Amino acid sequence: MNIALSTRMLRIAWLVVLTLAIGEGMLTAQASPDTIATPTNSLVDTLHLSEVLPDSMRNFCGCESVESVKKCADCFQSSGPVLRTGYNMSFVSKTVVQGSCWGFVDAVYKKAGVTKETIFSSKQGGRYASADMLKPGDWIYHVNYGYRNVGHSAIFVCWKNKAQKQAITMSYVGMNRTVPGRLDVADLKGVYSIFRAK
Repeated sequence: MNIALSTRMLRIAWLVVLTLAIGEGMLTAQASPDTIATPTNSLVDTLHLSEVLPDSMRNFCGCESVESVKKCADCFQSSGPVLRTGYNMSFVSKTVVQGSCWGFVDAVYKKAGVTKETIFSSKQGGRYASADMLKPGDWIYHVNYGYRNVGHSAIFVCWKNKAQKQAITMSYVGMNRTVPGRLDVADLKGVYSIFRAK
């Protein structure tokens, strides 16, 4: 058996082990790791996860569904101040920020004690941000294709499918409803502003 074939087989074996470990909750792919070192024939070969794992396996808490992300309290608690605060307000204390979607995100950023810097700014009808620009915890303005194409404010959590720009976001439904924030799957093809905590 040649070295190239044995290296490929070792990569496949590691992928199976990682997939099982993530599925069993023994390992979480929180910080979007790009690589894992694996020993082969006294060399260190690098398994590039981005080549073999789908977006949902390389993301925050798996990012497979709203339910799986919501259940991953540890991921939120060990993340940055914005996601930790947003999760606590939405699912622990169930804080209601009546008003608009913007008001909810603003309240999360204020309670987290962070200021924001502009990463990308455009208009609702034009020039949209690249998917690579988004990071967990970013405050985004995007076209809400699921509700009359209105502008919507949300907090980016993770990519469910980056190629199709399907993401899980945290937001408030708005319209003065007396409900806390929630997680949703959002179509982020129309992100026209990105702000990041400093």
